[in-house]
Amino acid sequence: MEKTLTDEDKKIIISLEPNKPKGPFPKDSNQNDRSFSESYYSSTTKYGPVNRLWLCYSTVLDAAYCESCWLFSKLCSHWSKGLRDWKHLSSRIEEDSKSKAHIEACSVHDLWRKNRAIDKNLEEELKDHSAGGTAQEVLNILKNLDISIEKCYGQGYDGVRVMSGAYNGVNA
Repeated sequence: MEKTLTDEDKKIIISLEPNKPKGPFPKDSNQNDRSFSESYYSSTTKYGPVNRLWLCYSTVLDAAYCESCWLFSKLCSHWSKGLRDWKHLSSRIEEDSKSKAHIEACSVHDLWRKNRAIDKNLEEELKDHSAGGTAQEVLNILKNLDISIEKCYGQGYDGVRVMSGAYNGVNA
């Protein structure tokens, strides 16, 4: 998983089903005979099982990995190289699924899967939805339209004090 992939490589990988082989998986004698399990491919919620579409397993490396992070994360983490820590795998999955780098990689992966993400600008748009990023995007749009920020006055209301949802933090 060290090779730098081209866009064509990524397209081919995405066109295939995620690598989720069925067990049995090899037991590691250095880890009290622990091993990967098919149960990691999904999580259980009060509404039932939810597939972890990103989680894959390499039989060659005997390692779990995140296909999204492997293909699209700029950070070189254990999830893009393969993880073999079977004792702590559940907690590592939880940590990774909440990380900013993982969420960004999954967003880009989803766009590519839908054949929309050849556009690098669209990929970059996904990366910064913080208050500062949103404000900077507004300033960039004004600049591109040759509108001076000094001449902009007014205040808008939509009934909420703070933007809520996935991208929060911009006060009205």
